[in-house]
Amino acid sequence: MQQNMLQNFTNSFCIDGEGVIEKNVAAGVKTLNLLTSNPLLAAKKYQQHSLAGKIIVKPDEIKFSTIKKLQKQGIDLALYIDLSCYDEKQLEKFSALNMPVFIPLFDNLKKTGEIASQYGISPAKLIEDMGFLDRDCTIVGGEYADKDDLEILGLYGAKMAVCPIFQSQQGETFSNVVLMQKMGLKVQLGSGGNAEINMTGEANYLYLTTLSLLENPQAVSREEIQRMTGENYEN
Repeated sequence: MQQNMLQNFTNSFCIDGEGVIEKNVAAGVKTLNLLTSNPLLAAKKYQQHSLAGKIIVKPDEIKFSTIKKLQKQGIDLALYIDLSCYDEKQLEKFSALNMPVFIPLFDNLKKTGEIASQYGISPAKLIEDMGFLDRDCTIVGGEYADKDDLEILGLYGAKMAVCPIFQSQQGETFSNVVLMQKMGLKVQLGSGGNAEINMTGEANYLYLTTLSLLENPQAVSREEIQRMTGENYEN
């Protein structure tokens, strides 16, 4: 029974690369949200391996006519919107598509400050004003979000894709997932750009870093962290 549960992972955010889809399948991932530059090939592999999840594309790498075509084919698409790469008019255009979005946010301290300086408001307030929080919205990162930012995101029940091992590989700080959950966000685990796909390893690493960050052995249970690896742990 337990073994079956462990073979039904969700990888909430993964960056495509050579053999990445096959690695996820081998690791027991059944729901995969994949950032890719080749959505057609990814869609074929999803069908081949009976994978659920969203195929994520950057709006500047795909024509809007292609997006509509893929949607008509039943492909579950989402946009990857890096706020630091676009101006306000472009963001408004993307918002008007009313598609699910994955937004890297609070994943780098310098970039977070630059976005706030460019727009004169916090990044969380910016995506609220742009309407991105009114739909299926997943924040990727969150390490440098303060309580006020998390409060805004939590009001909309936004998802937070935390990629603990990849964050560490990038030299970033640890995510306070306990505070994120307390503020109303749904925290999920992803592998990001980590070449090794191991959702149990991601959960174990997050558990240990959370205990270290909060300096409290009762801050979170291992089971609570494991629930972030997939809906199979919800009950």
